[in-house]
Amino acid sequence: MTGRPNHHIQCSVKDCKNHSDRENYCTLDCVCIGGGCGEPAFYSSTDCRSYVSTDEWPPTQLNCGDRGPFHS
Repeated sequence: MTGRPNHHIQCSVKDCKNHSDRENYCTLDCVCIGGGCGEPAFYSSTDCRSYVSTDEWPPTQLNCGDRGPFHS
């Protein structure tokens, strides 16, 4: 958690390395948002693919085209 907050990307996930330590915003210039399988029908079916756990080392960096570790 570091960096300047990007006031265009609100975020409340405090255990992400990209989360601002000062405010509920992401510090990235842009983020990748995706759905689990196919087109999501609800916001709860979406996830931030730019998420990097504060416990994860080395961090897994996902490209926007990647499906991520939770999808097969």
